[in-house]
Amino acid sequence: MSEANLWAWLRDEVLPLGQYSRIESPDTAAGFPDVDGLTLIFGKPFAFKFELKFSHCPHSDNPFNDDTGIRKSQRKWIRDATRYSPYVWVVAEVGDTVFFLPGRFIDDINDATEYNLILWADLVLPRHDAKYAAKHLHAFFEKVML
Repeated sequence: MSEANLWAWLRDEVLPLGQYSRIESPDTAAGFPDVDGLTLIFGKPFAFKFELKFSHCPHSDNPFNDDTGIRKSQRKWIRDATRYSPYVWVVAEVGDTVFFLPGRFIDDINDATEYNLILWADLVLPRHDAKYAAKHLHAFFEKVML
C-alpha cells in the first residue's frame, strides 16, 4: 500500500462525484495539498483539501514521525489554509484504518499514538469496506455543511 493506493481508493470508491486534482511531487509542489476537492453537498459547492499520509509502520507505537509524517512545508500550507477554511484534513492510513484528521492537529500528528489519532479524528473509516466508507464520508460532508 501507499499514498497513491490510498488516493485511488478514495477517488474510485469513496469520494462523491466531484472535481478533484491531485499533486504529489515533493520537489516541485512543496506547500500544496495532495488533493484539492470540489463537490456538491445539498446542491451547494463544497471545497476541501487533503494531505494524504500512509503509515509504513502501522504496528509502531507512533505510526508517523518526523521522517515519515508531516513535513515542514506541509505544516505551513495546512496552517495557512486552516486560517481561511475548516475543510482541511490530513487523511492518514494506518493499517486497515483511515483517519480524517482536522488541520488544527497538524503539529501533533508526528509522534502521535494511534489512540491519539482516534481521539482527534473527525471521521474514522475502515479501509476494507468501501461502501461503508463512502456512505459515512458523504454523511460527514453533509454534517459539516449544515
